[in-house]
Amino acid sequence: MRRGLLVLTFLLFQWSFPGVAEESVTEDVITLPGWTTGLNGVPEGPPEAPGYLARLELNTAKELLGALKRAEMLFFDGSFQSQLPPATIVVHGPEVAVFFKHNYHKHKELVDLAARLSAFKVVDIRVCETRTGVLGYDLDALVPFVGTVPFGPDEVRRLVEDEGYLYF
Repeated sequence: MRRGLLVLTFLLFQWSFPGVAEESVTEDVITLPGWTTGLNGVPEGPPEAPGYLARLELNTAKELLGALKRAEMLFFDGSFQSQLPPATIVVHGPEVAVFFKHNYHKHKELVDLAARLSAFKVVDIRVCETRTGVLGYDLDALVPFVGTVPFGPDEVRRLVEDEGYLYF
C-alpha cells in the first residue's frame, strides 16, 4: 500500500513538474544512509531520529529545490506527518539569495514551495546571517517564513553532532 502511494505521489509530482529529471526526484532519497528501502529500492521512510536535515552540498538553487521536493514527497507519503520538529534546511551558500523579496520573481516556484511547506510545518528554513552579509543583503528583506542562524555550517554541525539529526 505504501509503495503504491509513493508511486502515485511520484506520478502526480512528475505531472505537476514536467521537465524535472526523475533522478533529481528519487535518486537522493533512495541512497541516503540509514533509510530503509523495499522492493525495487522504493523508500519505506526515514529512520527514527530527533530531527531531519536536508543535505545541501552544491549550494545551488536547483539543489535547494530538490531538497524541498524531497520533503514534499515525504510529507505526501506520510513519512513526515507525525515528525516533530519540521525537517530543517540550513541555507548557507550563495543560494541564500533566493529568499530575498527582490529575487522572488526569479525563484517563484522554489519560494512558493518553501512557503507552502513552511506553512504546513513540513520544513523549517534557516538562512546564514554571515553569508547574507557577504552578499550585501539586509536581513529585513528576507521573505517572512525564513529564519536565520549566525553561521550556517556551525548550525549544520550542531544539529548533526549535538542533536543527532539525520540527513534526508
